[in-house]
Amino acid sequence: MLVDNEQLDLLEAIEDELILSLPQVVYHDEAECAVSREQLSSGEASIEEAARPDNPFDVLKSLKGKL
Repeated sequence: MLVDNEQLDLLEAIEDELILSLPQVVYHDEAECAVSREQLSSGEASIEEAARPDNPFDVLKSLKGKL
């Protein structure tokens, strides 16, 4: 922490720390959520595609058998 003129504004320092400690998103149980999983998706990609992204190491796996 940097202090100007050897004085610290304690109220401002505590306020900054409290703001930084707040979560960026609200967490709650999925059972308590009023929005369904389908409403959260944009509809552009299916849930199956989003669950399994392309693995960049698949190319290496195919080369392993050829050596």
